[in-house]
Amino acid sequence: MKNEPPLDTVEDLIGLTEEQIARDQRLMAEEAFAGPAPFANRYFLSQHGPVVRLSFMDQANLEHGPRFRSAVSLALHDAEELSGLLNRFITDAKAFLSGDLS
Repeated sequence: MKNEPPLDTVEDLIGLTEEQIARDQRLMAEEAFAGPAPFANRYFLSQHGPVVRLSFMDQANLEHGPRFRSAVSLALHDAEELSGLLNRFITDAKAFLSGDLS
């Protein structure tokens, strides 16, 4: 086994420069905010094997049923990541609303 230098930079680890990663993050943010954001107050989750489907609907009142808005299918590991992100955002939002910003 030959002596290899330690992997110290992001580029060493994943083969992308920090500038490339920053560019990709900017492009992802632009895409995330480019489309419509319809209101949703009803959700439906279903699971089939390793895939989770999350459907979004809205319902204005009890006289009218929910209207489908959108749905996404996620691999289980992506659904877990989304769950973690939502939990962190909700925890931060609750802390902000309660005035506990520590």
